[in-house]
Amino acid sequence: SLSRLEFWGTILKMTLAKYILEVGCNTGQNLGCIAEFMPDSNTIWGCDVNNKALSICKTRHREHNIIHSSGFDLPFRDSYFDLVFTAGVLIHQKPEEVEVMMQEIMRVSRLYVLALEYGNSIFEDVPYRNQREALFKGPYGEIYEKKYGLRFVAAGYLYEERVDGKLITVNSQNKEGSREGITWWLLSKR
Repeated sequence: SLSRLEFWGTILKMTLAKYILEVGCNTGQNLGCIAEFMPDSNTIWGCDVNNKALSICKTRHREHNIIHSSGFDLPFRDSYFDLVFTAGVLIHQKPEEVEVMMQEIMRVSRLYVLALEYGNSIFEDVPYRNQREALFKGPYGEIYEKKYGLRFVAAGYLYEERVDGKLITVNSQNKEGSREGITWWLLSKR
């Protein structure tokens, strides 16, 4: 099993990414892990549309570049980032709209795209906070690969569990039992 920090260490070793953007950074948990491996953290960016989450993120991560922006209209030039990723963001886009965001993510990525999302072979509407059409499990990695021609690099399945009273992120190549977790796909533009 890997902690969230170890997961990010593995991803950064695989990609050697220096300029990184998280689309939908929320309060910055992932950005904090990435910064542990990157002393030049002024190359770490996060964006979100949730002002409350952004305020928390900016307080926690003053050294990062945290901005208010939608994943549908990223204010960066083409191919600016080595790695662009989402974690639980694509799942909140309607299937007929998600590809617009994916195209924008690919536009600003020079090398890699990473999606950490609830995976499924087809889009499935899952009740979220007593709402319909607010969360969709889907074939996000497959869309990046088959529709947009990105090259598969690696994938896995993450879920969180408590070990010795601590919440850890577990990385597995296979879904284990009925645990709810997320699928991750790392894809390359080359």
